[in-house]
Amino acid sequence: MKKIKNKRSARSTIKSIAIYAVIIISIVYLLPRILAFALGTSHPMAVVSSNSMWPTLTRGDLIFLQNVNKEDIRVGDVIGYYNGGAGFGIHRVVKVENGSIMTKGDANIVEDRPISYDYVVGKAVSINGWVVKIPYLGYISMAAEGELKS
Repeated sequence: MKKIKNKRSARSTIKSIAIYAVIIISIVYLLPRILAFALGTSHPMAVVSSNSMWPTLTRGDLIFLQNVNKEDIRVGDVIGYYNGGAGFGIHRVVKVENGSIMTKGDANIVEDRPISYDYVVGKAVSINGWVVKIPYLGYISMAAEGELKS
């Protein structure tokens, strides 16, 4: 009788592990695709990799980016953009003129080089002026890419 109970318990445990694995894989695989569709951008999530946007954003924050039209970019918006050879940037728009966008990190003293709209990936999702973020979650991505340094 005890052997039958142990076999059922083992099957139940294996079944539970399989169900949880399917759920986790579905979330990891499907969530970015669902967000990409809902937010209208191919890069719906971005990780803050420095403290240049402190105190608004800190290193390790995960933010969400939504599609933004060129004419809808305003001074004060936080945007994600390709920064040439320097990779990907998340900074605040400080000036929009003559077809170019000037950004600056909130904690930085100097402005970044101007970029064209073509480099913009998206505008940070915000609610009542507050950027939607998940603190610390970005560290998982940073660790996977080997970007965690003291």
